[in-house]
Amino acid sequence: MSFGYDVIENRCIFQPVFHEESEKQARLEESPTVSLVTYEWTDPSDWRSVVITGTLHAIDGDTPEAIEASEIFAEYASVAGLTVFEQEAPALDPEWYELEIDEMNGRHPPPLE
Repeated sequence: MSFGYDVIENRCIFQPVFHEESEKQARLEESPTVSLVTYEWTDPSDWRSVVITGTLHAIDGDTPEAIEASEIFAEYASVAGLTVFEQEAPALDPEWYELEIDEMNGRHPPPLE
């Protein structure tokens, strides 16, 4: 699952990749309420984390919103591909989703004394 943060719209854009027996897809069908935890770590005194909760909504593939979502990722498209999965690429179904943020907070190390 790839994601990025859209600073202008204050939202996260996701591109999960589903397959026939996808656990992610099954869980999304049960409930669109999700949480995301991500962090950046350099060393024990230089790190930060973000925790986001909200609702994940599918973005229709042929809409301006989907085109905009793909543009957010265009710069990094060559970094990751679908080759990390066991299934062949045609058997995978990447889709665009928007995380509507309900709450966002995080942590960082205390200041050095």
